[in-house]
Amino acid sequence: MTNPRGLTREWVLYFVGRLLQVIGLVLTLVAATAFFGTLSTVAMLKMMLVGVLFFVPGWLLARKDPRDGAGRRKSGRSTRRARTGEESRG
Repeated sequence: MTNPRGLTREWVLYFVGRLLQVIGLVLTLVAATAFFGTLSTVAMLKMMLVGVLFFVPGWLLARKDPRDGAGRRKSGRSTRRARTGEESRG
């Protein structure tokens, strides 16, 4: 059931997932650069873990393409072939 006007539940989940992914990547980048060359390895690993804990749920939410009516995951290899019109060669 799609609503042509406005956001559907799938789009909201997709955008929340993408936001969580970006937050997780930024936290991991900050952890890697802020603790570079210091002796506080445990603090760096804890901050990176927080980044991963943001990123993974975001990845799980955003892997379903909301443009697909059934909410199925896109398979990179088969969709690429479908877009370019290539047929599989045995």
